[in-house]
Amino acid sequence: MVRLLATDADRLLTHAEIALRGGLSVADVRHLSFLTLWDEVPVLKMKKFLIACGVDFADPSRMRYLNRRMKDRLHFRAAQKSDHWKDYSEALGTLL
Repeated sequence: MVRLLATDADRLLTHAEIALRGGLSVADVRHLSFLTLWDEVPVLKMKKFLIACGVDFADPSRMRYLNRRMKDRLHFRAAQKSDHWKDYSEALGTLL
């Protein structure tokens, strides 16, 4: 879910863009993008990924903003244009 919030204007950020923003490898971003459990992820790596995706669970105003975006169908249009949408939608299906 976090990965789907990583947008810039009306498009989903690429794995490479998230990696650059977070100081992570592209392989790390790919791996973290599809996790449903984070208990095995080192905290520093998790924090870098969250920040790169624009998610801050400790900031109530940011979380309200993200909550509104999650409810906005237009936001997911950007995600649906991604080459990875099929993979993301399948992963979401397992969570819902």
